Amino acid sequence: MPRDKTGGVPELPFEKARERDLYQYYQPSSSPGFEPDHIPQSSYDTTLSAFAQLATLRLNTRRALISLIDRTNQYILAEATQTLSLQSDSVHNDQDELWFGCTTLTRSQGLCEEALGMVPSPKPRKLLPLIINDLTQDAKLKDRPFVTGRPSLRFYAAMPITTKAGFKIGCLCVMDDKPRDGLSNVEIGFLGDMAITIMAHLEMGRVKEEHRRSEKMVKGLGLFVEGGSTLREWWLKVGNDKAWQQQRSKGRAKNSRPQPDLDLKSASKEHISASKTATPEVTERFEPLVNPSALPRPKPAEDTQANPLAEPAVESQPLI
Repeated sequence: MPRDKTGGVPELPFEKARERDLYQYYQPSSSPGFEPDHIPQSSYDTTLSAFAQLATLRLNTRRALISLIDRTNQYILAEATQTLSLQSDSVHNDQDELWFGCTTLTRSQGLCEEALGMVPSPKPRKLLPLIINDLTQDAKLKDRPFVTGRPSLRFYAAMPITTKAGFKIGCLCVMDDKPRDGLSNVEIGFLGDMAITIMAHLEMGRVKEEHRRSEKMVKGLGLFVEGGSTLREWWLKVGNDKAWQQQRSKGRAKNSRPQPDLDLKSASKEHISASKTATPEVTERFEPLVNPSALPRPKPAEDTQANPLAEPAVESQPLI
């Protein structure tokens, strides 16, 4: 895998385009990096935690991580063990507590950067996982802090998470504190299915966020035109409208009754009879006593008629 100019972090092909694709699904925060004495916290997205826990149960590993990786950092979105509660971080069996939690690692400090360099198999063309049976025997990763110290990782397997554009923005990885002999074809297939499912979940979150931003922008413009000062009034109105619509829908469901089908012929007959009853018939016809054409027409006014307001004409007198 090629290195960047500083020689520290592997640089993937189309790295800038890959980062732009990644930031559509995750906006990194300014939280500090991983420290040995930090208190791990579970993911705010329990769906991702459930996906990770399912991977630990199906593949019988100690823990699983879901991470996204940009040019410099690895962002752990979710961590799970086999017995960790999805609602409380303190409910779990011995040695099944959170170790990483939702945190940020430098890319060279983590393990998942190597999974981004996996090349798809040609026949059939699909992504292959990175599988390391014993990390202590791997020349690149044996000196990483999570191998030499707690949690003393030995087995590692990671499947890249790939976007619709084909960029690998992260991975789903499973880890154990004991070496293993790889994964079966069924287990590899399951790991690939989970990576696709996680990508679909991230895509759904992106669409919901874009819809929320668009709606907020439209409402903000509407409030500006109407003379509103802030969006607070709109949020309150939205809540009241939702409550009113729910109450109204309940009332409609309660008062609604099925209506019987009507015969079109009988309905048309009833309509005709009702129209006859509503409009009385005219029994007498109006006939003029005199034919209008036989009446004398008035004579048009003569043009020579004198205007009563005009001054009388003065006859001209001959000059003497």
